[in-house]
Amino acid sequence: AMLRGRAYVLPEDVADLAPDVLRHRIVLSYEALAEDVTADAIVERVMQCVPRPARPLEAHRDGAARA
Repeated sequence: AMLRGRAYVLPEDVADLAPDVLRHRIVLSYEALAEDVTADAIVERVMQCVPRPARPLEAHRDGAARA
């Protein structure tokens, strides 16, 4: 968020960084490797299952901007 000029995080920030942060934490089974399943594919499926907020909470965004 700071690289994008904000003092608060949006759901897009989390979604953009999730693959890079989570990829190395996933240990694929031999079955997954044999079926060419990638850690990125697993992270993408998980991210699709997690609902994103409709919009940032105004109170939190305004409070973070003042901090």
